[in-house]
Amino acid sequence: MRPQGEERIAIKKAAEELAAECSAATWRELSARAKVGFRVGRITVENMARGPRAELEAVGSVKKAHSKRWMTLYAPVTQQQPVAEAAPSLDAMVRSWSRG
Repeated sequence: MRPQGEERIAIKKAAEELAAECSAATWRELSARAKVGFRVGRITVENMARGPRAELEAVGSVKKAHSKRWMTLYAPVTQQQPVAEAAPSLDAMVRSWSRG
């Protein structure tokens, strides 16, 4: 597994700091606090909120005064849930074939 990039580490730290201050933040606020570019910040936040091992979760939305669109609020995942095994193991499948 590859090590986390500098941007991802900075955004994770910013999310934890902002969660302590105001409970949730938009990707723009996270990017500004982490001092990364908005384009990289948006993509990184979206990736961090994706999948079963997500580090951020969408907790709501807010419409800022300067924006025409609703912005998603992100917060750090409070507790990692174990990832359920989606398919049986190869060993279990091979054993089931021999019971014919």
